Amino acid sequence: MAIDAPKQTWLFRQCEIDFQLELARGASCIASCCTDASLQRLVQETVLCFLQTHGPERFTVFRSLLAARLVARGQPKAAAIVASHPLPASNCERTAARRPAGDSGQ
Repeated sequence: MAIDAPKQTWLFRQCEIDFQLELARGASCIASCCTDASLQRLVQETVLCFLQTHGPERFTVFRSLLAARLVARGQPKAAAIVASHPLPASNCERTAARRPAGDSGQ
């Protein structure tokens, strides 16, 4: 189901207000990257931090807003990487990797 243009504009404006901190921090960190490896790592880290705080429901809006901020900072390559970043399927692997040996997490 598609949403009409006025509702979409309102949603983007509201999300920009709601995600101010994450957008500012993510754009600043990502724009300051020097290598492709650090760029990929910081995009992933920014996405995971956003998901931990806000959940996946408005991820695509956040991703679009973050990419727009990077374009405004003169970082089109970083913006393209952010815009194409998929929603991670699960954080189970990261959680399992941090658990002490013998801890099943249950």
